[in-house]
Amino acid sequence: MSTTAPTAPAAEAASPQGAYDPVALTESLASAAEKGAKLISEFAARNAGKQAAVASDELGLGKAFMELAAKMLTNPVRLAEGQMNLWRDYMNLWQSSMLRMMGAPALPVAEPAKGDKRFKDASWHEHFMFDYVKQSYLITARWLHEQVANVEGLSDAAKKKVDFFTRQYIDALAPSNFALTNPEVLRETVASGGQNLVRGLNNLLDDIERGNGQLRISMTDTKAFELGVNIATTPGQVVFLYEGRNTFRVVPTDGRKHRDDVEPTWNGDAVGRWEGDTLVVDVTNIIDESWLGADGWFHSDALHVVERLAGDRDRHAGRLGEGGDQRHETVLLGLDEALPAQQRDAAAISTPPQRFR
Repeated sequence: MSTTAPTAPAAEAASPQGAYDPVALTESLASAAEKGAKLISEFAARNAGKQAAVASDELGLGKAFMELAAKMLTNPVRLAEGQMNLWRDYMNLWQSSMLRMMGAPALPVAEPAKGDKRFKDASWHEHFMFDYVKQSYLITARWLHEQVANVEGLSDAAKKKVDFFTRQYIDALAPSNFALTNPEVLRETVASGGQNLVRGLNNLLDDIERGNGQLRISMTDTKAFELGVNIATTPGQVVFLYEGRNTFRVVPTDGRKHRDDVEPTWNGDAVGRWEGDTLVVDVTNIIDESWLGADGWFHSDALHVVERLAGDRDRHAGRLGEGGDQRHETVLLGLDEALPAQQRDAAAISTPPQRFR
């Protein structure tokens, strides 16, 4: 649910006289409840009898954070120092906040970075409680990032992953992201009688419905663009979007060859070519830490994969990946070198053409 406060025009539209409409609120709640019940029912029916998917760590996050934990435990003195510094900052914040509550001047213990729009509202600085919440978060965020950044002995790859995803974790826990600790949202909630939260719930349910049970956050108006009218395509590459993982890969179709000067990756080195209406994707250089298929087959970096994707151009208007009559067939090559012996026979079979999205 989004906790960003709606703009003034949106609030006025929902409440022309400045007071909330209890009838409209009741109707919105009923609509949200009906939509939520429908989504839950569809999700249960869709997943009835379905086997649980094998958990995968395609980005290698588990390995990176295990390496981080191991390195941190080798220096318990630094861990203790970090804990003491955190405790000292909390005590300073408590003292500063008590002085402010009693009307005495007090310097802040932690301040947001210049240009940090999360805390631009005046209440974050003027109201005692919101200022305390803000500084508590900033102190903890600073401490956590310093603890991770100062660990010695991490590989460059692990260090970049840990730093990036720690920042994402810290940002996700910002008090501005939660309705009860965001002064702007609280003001709008009081002014609209809670209708802003109901609208947010409806938006969340729409995003889940759009993703067929998966959260698919709407970032643009999907009806605003039409291929060949106000959006163009360029030859030379095909982009695959994986909504469930929020990742993508680019497959060049300009005739280039495989590169031999790059490190293995999760998606491998892919080059494509068109055979009529079928896109043939040739993939090599796949990292040997990945799994082959949902059953968890292991392989080496000698694995060679050929994918064939076919679709009805009239129905899909050139957009590969829409589902419908599209077919996907995968052929595995180089199995003698890539797979253990007991898996070769099972893997040396093309997956049957199937509908997929």
